[in-house]
Amino acid sequence: MPVILLGLFPWSGLILPALGGLQVRRSRTDLFLLGWFLLPFLFFSLAGSKLPGYILPCLPPLALLMGRAAARLTAGEGAGEWWGAPRAVSLVGLVLGALLVGTPAFLRLRFGEPDWALAVPFGLWCVIVALGFSWRVGADPVGALRLLRIGGAGAIVLLTLAAPPVLARYQSGRRLFIPAMGRPVLAWGAWRTAWMAGYFYNDGKVREVDGLPEIQEALDRGPTLVLVGPDERRQLEDTPTLAVHPLAAGPEDNALLRLERR
Repeated sequence: MPVILLGLFPWSGLILPALGGLQVRRSRTDLFLLGWFLLPFLFFSLAGSKLPGYILPCLPPLALLMGRAAARLTAGEGAGEWWGAPRAVSLVGLVLGALLVGTPAFLRLRFGEPDWALAVPFGLWCVIVALGFSWRVGADPVGALRLLRIGGAGAIVLLTLAAPPVLARYQSGRRLFIPAMGRPVLAWGAWRTAWMAGYFYNDGKVREVDGLPEIQEALDRGPTLVLVGPDERRQLEDTPTLAVHPLAAGPEDNALLRLERR
């Protein structure tokens, strides 16, 4: 759910009236939209492996419900319910805006991200939009929703400028597979997200192995490319019969190595 709330910002405040206004017993449309949202949400919430993109199927039904909630907000409908009151809508936006303004500090303290300053304009923009929406939604809901359109466009632009260098280090294994050039790669102890990138960036030619014996078998046929975690890399480098040649470094200290016998 946090991924959904943050991903829908600055419209996240409309989730309360969107879900609170559902009438599944009276409307088949509402029942359909609720099922459309819940099925992928529950399925991927229970899955053992999760990536933020997996939640995307939940967004279209939420967008439809939030659009209806926005129309009701401008018409003054649902204001008598706690979930439909402008204050409740603005509160959700303010909380998320406050969280997003802390994005640079989170990147610096949690990950030691050297490019954390790139996220400062994005964080400040989010809290400004949240404050502006909160200030206007009670007296002028139409104007407040127009402000969200500007806020959303600005957030996308600023996020597009800030995200690529950060994601390249922490959320993508693409660089690891550039030297492979379509050759088979064995993955041993590597971060799952990193080695699974081989399905996209190395024509699917990546296979997970359980230990050194399988790598030794591959070496019997010649030099071998291996994607490893930091502990496995040290073990390979400490093996006197192996020559280890680093080819690429990636997230979570994973590395692509070229191995051959001495």
